[in-house]
Amino acid sequence: MLVIRFGWSFEGFTVTNVIYSSIAGVEIPKFVDTVTPQYKPKFDELLVELKEAEEKSLKESERLEKEIAEVQELKQKIST
Repeated sequence: MLVIRFGWSFEGFTVTNVIYSSIAGVEIPKFVDTVTPQYKPKFDELLVELKEAEEKSLKESERLEKEIAEVQELKQKIST
């Protein structure tokens, strides 16, 4: 008599066991940042320069806005 055995339990190593054992053996080394400390002072200097340039630009914008307002007032006075 021929008996066909069917089920979800497999004997021996399955593909998932092989993959799991290969992944479990992989160790990821801890990352040590050695580059950032070298560039930190340069970045801080650039940040200070950027803030100074932004303040200077804002002052210049305010001055130009005042000048534009004065010119518009003069234009209105001349046109009337």
